[in-house]
Amino acid sequence: MASGTGLSVGSKGQNTNNPYVGSHSFANSLGSRPRAVNQTLGWQSNATIPYHWSIARWANDLDKNIMNGQIVFLKCNDMTPLLRNRAYTMLNIQMCNYSLYREALSRQRTDVLNSAATESAEILTTILNTYRPVGTVINDMNGKPDESNNADRVINVCVSGRQTTFNIWGELHDGDFIGLKLQMVEVSGTQFNLSLSHHSKVQDDLKSISCYQWIPYRTSDSNRWKTPTPNKHMTHPMHYYELGRVFRCPRGKDYELGDTQRLHFAHHLSDMCSKTHTFEIHINIKC
Repeated sequence: MASGTGLSVGSKGQNTNNPYVGSHSFANSLGSRPRAVNQTLGWQSNATIPYHWSIARWANDLDKNIMNGQIVFLKCNDMTPLLRNRAYTMLNIQMCNYSLYREALSRQRTDVLNSAATESAEILTTILNTYRPVGTVINDMNGKPDESNNADRVINVCVSGRQTTFNIWGELHDGDFIGLKLQMVEVSGTQFNLSLSHHSKVQDDLKSISCYQWIPYRTSDSNRWKTPTPNKHMTHPMHYYELGRVFRCPRGKDYELGDTQRLHFAHHLSDMCSKTHTFEIHINIKC
């Protein structure tokens, strides 16, 4: 109970200033243990669980565009994370989609040489074993970017609980369940922007190809999540990942996005960060 002039509620030492781990710049999985904190009497807030990864630098400095609030993936090999190496390969959704595009181009050339096309179901399985969504970025534990610093970055990620992210889904309401789907779509390299500092810079790959891409997906039912049952007889089967549910949306900032616009924000990093609003998501990833 509150007593004296303090504002503490619940157990001794807990207060309402920092409702969950990750709410301030120095909260991380190294320096603090995730814990549930009582925000109001009789109601316990959702515990946020942060986890840090040491990530490798990219030769073209694309890793420097991985910043707070972005959905991130880990790239895995042989169906297991890169535990043999000191650093992980981390990608935001735009980098991940571009990697899928480049791999599709490479696979197309191989198929031509082998005179045999790779089945979509086999491609889908490979992608799911290689790219794993892990959560949203809380902060960069290395501090502000330093051009002269080539050491591995340490990224603090919210793997479960409340965290802010960009609304690339469109009209959302508190309690909505949202996720990503892997779907075969037609894309070209010029649709991708992977840099925050250069709004008009796009990749120079002109070739258009049908390939799997991560696309924002939300259920039409705000009370429960029901992942569509994959149809094994489809020519290009899809797969759905549940990321979690909407915890809190900003009022008066609703906007509807069509499939083309959602895919655009999943390709264009600069537009995603400058043209969409942020909201609080409760991360609870289910594949």
